[in-house]
Amino acid sequence: MATTTKLGRVGLVLKGVYSAETAYKKLDVVTYNGSAYAALHDVVGSPPTTSDDWQPIADVSAAIDAAD
Repeated sequence: MATTTKLGRVGLVLKGVYSAETAYKKLDVVTYNGSAYAALHDVVGSPPTTSDDWQPIADVSAAIDAAD
């Protein structure tokens, strides 16, 4: 008999621009002030610059500056 194991989320989920009114789940990715952040756990109302709740994953403004 086959065994089924629920892994939960295993990849990033792109959610677009951050909104304080939106409930985000672990591994949701948002953009905020030119950077991208991944939620470290379920988050509501905490801006992506809060290090206990979000992990920065890309600084878009630095990439643009480097390309110039």
